[in-house]
Amino acid sequence: MRTDRTRRPARWYAHSRDRVLMIAVRVPDSLDHDQVRALSRLMVDDEFERMRRMPKPAADRFAVGRALIRRAVGSALRVPPSTVAWQLGPLGKPMLAGGAIHFTLSHCEGWVVSGMSNRASLGVDVEPIRGLPEAVMRRALLADELSRIEQHEESEREALFARTWVVKEACVKALGEGLARVRGVHVTEGSRGRWNGLRWEILQISDDVAAAVATKGAELRTALRVADVPALETDEAWTAAFGDLEGAFQARPSRPQRAGADDTEGDDPRPGASRVHPVRRIR
Repeated sequence: MRTDRTRRPARWYAHSRDRVLMIAVRVPDSLDHDQVRALSRLMVDDEFERMRRMPKPAADRFAVGRALIRRAVGSALRVPPSTVAWQLGPLGKPMLAGGAIHFTLSHCEGWVVSGMSNRASLGVDVEPIRGLPEAVMRRALLADELSRIEQHEESEREALFARTWVVKEACVKALGEGLARVRGVHVTEGSRGRWNGLRWEILQISDDVAAAVATKGAELRTALRVADVPALETDEAWTAAFGDLEGAFQARPSRPQRAGADDTEGDDPRPGASRVHPVRRIR
């Protein structure tokens, strides 16, 4: 019988190579000194210097983003997180050497969101839902998108615009192109859609933000986990919150499946466990 000390965390993703793993981390208004020090241990020297020059809220999100990417990719590749390195493409899209795993990162006030896949390039965007001048909406949206939003009550338009915008930006990031192309992305109504060889999906993270992920080419399934900054601070905390991600992109050996069963996992029953969102198929 296993003891509590040796029990593995419940798996929050299903075995499949056709997988996108999304992790959203809540970032408080200000991290304390010990938290910043724990996260900065995973930075390289030039990143640490960049962080020191940033104002406090931006510096905290930068530290969380770097720690999140290195821990997630390191766990999936089974290498120390401090050894994870990447390079930037011509338009700033980060890429791992050899392309073993594709990843993406976005942040806004209060949140940092990352995604990983070993099958397709992907992009993510997260933005707060807040009031924007009507002139901004008119510049950012295509005519049919603006018409669709204007049919709703004024109180609903902010959220609808934010959801449309994050899809546009996620698609541009997945293509590795500059933000100058954002307006040209055509977003249809609904929580999932396609555009120009991409599949996109709205992510349900929090009521105060809009988020979306887009993948290039392949039809993938998305698993989303929401956590807090302490999950990134130590190896033990990461394992307790997320387990070992090495199996995330490895197919489970095939076996007969009972009628009506699928490969999703239930919520983690442990007290205080991070929230798990059901796996959804991107159509």
